[in-house]
Amino acid sequence: MSTKIEQLLEVIEEVRKAHYMDNEQPIKTMRFNAAAAVATRWKVDHSTINDKWIRGLDLGSDFNYHKTWQFDELLSDWLIDGSSELKDVLLNHSIDSGDKKRIDDVFGIASDTDLLVSYEFELNPSEQSFVEGKPRLKIHLTKERNPYLVEEAKKRWEKEFKGNMRCFICSFSFQDNYGSRGQNFIEAHHLKPISSLTENEVVTISDLAPVCSNCHRMLHRTKPWLSVEELKEIFEENQKM
Repeated sequence: MSTKIEQLLEVIEEVRKAHYMDNEQPIKTMRFNAAAAVATRWKVDHSTINDKWIRGLDLGSDFNYHKTWQFDELLSDWLIDGSSELKDVLLNHSIDSGDKKRIDDVFGIASDTDLLVSYEFELNPSEQSFVEGKPRLKIHLTKERNPYLVEEAKKRWEKEFKGNMRCFICSFSFQDNYGSRGQNFIEAHHLKPISSLTENEVVTISDLAPVCSNCHRMLHRTKPWLSVEELKEIFEENQKM
């Protein structure tokens, strides 16, 4: 796989995440920040990605000049209208099957709900598994249509817990145990099983519960899943022993 394609795809992934979180921000700003972040990650000069790679793309006969604003235009068309033109441009520049697979993976993610779960758990939404030798982790789909639901829920919980969010089940606090690194961290559990939701059902903050990572895994360990009340009862009973 070529370095050029990988770096450009990382820029695209960064822009997609930024657009998902704040779609009012100009695409140009997102792309500039994304290129800077990727350049830092690869320990190369910003211009290597922003100028050499992006400006060097053959963007087709409709583009008279190879400029970054043309790349931004393709990004915008993809993010807003679902255009496949940007993907096609990158496929034209691919050099092997590895490039093609990586491009297909990145542009194959179209669901807001996939992105919601992947960003919440800090996963790469384009990866189906980790490298060989590490546990496979599949991204569970949700039917929640509001990408900001979990974010808003955490804001409410932060107020309710006076700045120190705790697990509803075991009262674990990431902040108490990990200091500033754990501040404002908690996971959101859907009280209604995702599979039971209808396509257009509205999920609200009251349908979520703050839980720690351990309790979240215990809730989902076997089917049928336990309710938070049932797991809390199990936890409290075992604390008495």
